[in-house]
Amino acid sequence: MSESDEPSEPPAPETPVIAPDAATPGVLAVGAAYLRLRPDEADMATLLSALDAHDSDPVAAAARGTASDFAAGRTVDLDGWVLATSEARAAAVVALACSSGC
Repeated sequence: MSESDEPSEPPAPETPVIAPDAATPGVLAVGAAYLRLRPDEADMATLLSALDAHDSDPVAAAARGTASDFAAGRTVDLDGWVLATSEARAAAVVALACSSGC
């Protein structure tokens, strides 16, 4: 099998579809706080890649990563809330996707 014949993961979409009920004020606030804390991750491609959101569902990707994030100490403190990094990244995806309206 040549390199070009090898299967590869499909690229993550630039803007995932966000369920209307995901864009709550709390999620948007957490996402905005994470983006202020980590401006180096403030673009959709970076966040989706960090979430390993190949299925384009950042919430599902965060759910898969939450337990392992806590077990490994990958947490972030946002305004007194301690979240798994994957949870904060998923909220950031929602905030970015909704930045011009959801």
